[in-house]
Amino acid sequence: MPLFATYHITDDADQIEARARALAVEQTIEFPPEAVDSAFIHRQIIGTVEEITPLEHRRFAIRIRYDDAIVAPSIAQFITVLFGNASLLPDVTLADFTITQSLASLFPGPRLGIPGIRQLLGISGRALTCAVLKPMGLTTDELLQRLALFVENGIDIVKEDHGLNDFAFAPFAERVQRCQAYVEEYRSRTGRPVLYCPTLNASPALLYRQVEFCTRLGIAGALVIPAIIGLPTFAELRQQIAMVLMAHPALSGAVRWSPASLLGKMFRLLGADISIFPYSGGRFRWDPQHLEQLAHFLRQPLFHFPPAFPAPAGGLQRTMLATAFEQYGRDTVFMIGGDLFRDPQPQRAIAQFVETIHRLSA
Repeated sequence: MPLFATYHITDDADQIEARARALAVEQTIEFPPEAVDSAFIHRQIIGTVEEITPLEHRRFAIRIRYDDAIVAPSIAQFITVLFGNASLLPDVTLADFTITQSLASLFPGPRLGIPGIRQLLGISGRALTCAVLKPMGLTTDELLQRLALFVENGIDIVKEDHGLNDFAFAPFAERVQRCQAYVEEYRSRTGRPVLYCPTLNASPALLYRQVEFCTRLGIAGALVIPAIIGLPTFAELRQQIAMVLMAHPALSGAVRWSPASLLGKMFRLLGADISIFPYSGGRFRWDPQHLEQLAHFLRQPLFHFPPAFPAPAGGLQRTMLATAFEQYGRDTVFMIGGDLFRDPQPQRAIAQFVETIHRLSA
């Protein structure tokens, strides 16, 4: 069964059909079609332009069909055909893609998704809170103090900042071991589970050594950056480890791939249980309509895959929570980092964050 991809292209109306055909060739044979005498290649290998739809001035939506014979061998091949060379064209954006049941079997999808994470944490019917261990430069002791502050004041998920790595001032092994030990001691003392997610961001060999270390410690979740470690590597990681995977959007803005389609649909297919994205009222000012579509892609029915949590972040503040909750609702992880420490009494800010989410979810 085929893959359908929709691209947005800027050009004149009298040129758009030629541009669309050229894109279908570029994404498949990358070869002059007039120099190909194989009927099989023309019939089944070269992409087929299915539809051209005018958008705003000089902007068009191009729908191209690709045969599954050229996309099904692997996730890497799927992505190559979907948006390989096209990503090099400055006026082309990958707007969306649609797969069929047969192609869905390429992807692992979320391991737990929304229902599994709710079961893991014993939380039903309300949104989840997530606080971030940051900034870069804190020692292990200082990060542990912040984790304790979050955990003791009711935060559901504590994730490391995506910039935390194996630093001399906060070594990965020491930091992760001590944070996980605190979370386990807290659960044995109170009965309340908290999900701690260290950052796994390294070359493949080191990445899997870090995964093995975290697995031995019984760590149940991790923060991963799919666009940096590689999209196929992220999917492979999901298949090989039994952890909740939080997908961070760093570097995702470097390609003209619509945020909703990449961070919503693709990250979910690859295995993200939680997909983090910049809240429109925060530092990055992304289009709120695109982000609502992103959340829809994460939670809509999609073959056998469980829905995944959207996680608005990137400058989300306590004063924005009511608006953000109205936009995204209960099946959301609300994530706050630096705003919790603007208050001279961080404990008060954390308690306010938790209370607000519980109240809005009631």
